[in-house]
Amino acid sequence: MKILTESDITAKNLAQFAAVVLGIRAYNTQDRIANWLPELFAYVEAGGVCNRTVQHAWAELKTEQLGPYPLEISRDRVTDENAEVRILAPNHPLMSTPKQNHVERF
Repeated sequence: MKILTESDITAKNLAQFAAVVLGIRAYNTQDRIANWLPELFAYVEAGGVCNRTVQHAWAELKTEQLGPYPLEISRDRVTDENAEVRILAPNHPLMSTPKQNHVERF
């Protein structure tokens, strides 16, 4: 794992990483998130993986652009916590072995 600095966040530099993970409150706490998004989107467009678990994204956002495509945030719920969970490929390496590459975050 490597915590990236501001100068590390370029599509060219991010290309070396298997994945980039943003914190759950990145859109609420990072004043420069709007500056980083074009680089993150370019990284993803080139095949990179950017995991963004966004929590409380409806309040105090530092940017209105949350993804590469337009989207709206609502408080509507679509989760059914009683829904059946089925693992379709239980023998797939993602389900049966630890990830060997680093996960990068900032």
